[in-house]
Amino acid sequence: MEKIIDLLKVLLGKHLYPAIGSIAMAILFVALKPNLFGIEKRVGKTLYGVLVFCIFFLIFELTKYISKSYKTCQANQKAYQQEQELNKQKQERQRKLQEENELYELEKLWNYVDSLDVADQQYLLQFLKTKNEPIEKCYDTFSKLFNNSKFMVCTSKPVKNLDENNSKNLDLIFCNSGMKLYKLRDDFYQTLKLSYEKYHRISHFDLEEK
Repeated sequence: MEKIIDLLKVLLGKHLYPAIGSIAMAILFVALKPNLFGIEKRVGKTLYGVLVFCIFFLIFELTKYISKSYKTCQANQKAYQQEQELNKQKQERQRKLQEENELYELEKLWNYVDSLDVADQQYLLQFLKTKNEPIEKCYDTFSKLFNNSKFMVCTSKPVKNLDENNSKNLDLIFCNSGMKLYKLRDDFYQTLKLSYEKYHRISHFDLEEK
């Protein structure tokens, strides 16, 4: 009996409300069903009461555990939904920012291409169609495109055994210091390619029709 009392003290200390509820339900149950299935005659009145108490205590604790687990699950689900919503908003902001930066860069590109002469514009289209293959060309002091080191890279290509009478390339005839190889810088080419693939143009106008 002393051990039972000590156990009740522990339960009352750590599980006060379930223990009180279990005691009350056990007293009520024993009063209504004093000898359910003849258990009291087999184990005695005290153990019968303890058994009923333990059953109700487990029911209370199980109910408490299920309720706590359900609330935890709900809270986790709510937190997950909030995190998903925040990630969605973040991705949307990043997408809009990327679009704004892209349009800004494209607008600069279109303004620049519009400022070029027809020949340079056609060279840009040629770079696109050949996937930025180098163009062999004599140095052109009048070309706004080929003289722009911000968008163009070049290297010298010496001319050997030049035969002016048999040459079919007029650039070769007037190049005393040799030909040059030109190609677009990678970042500029990628912007140009993006404009052409997304909007089917590289300026504010359709240069192919032009």
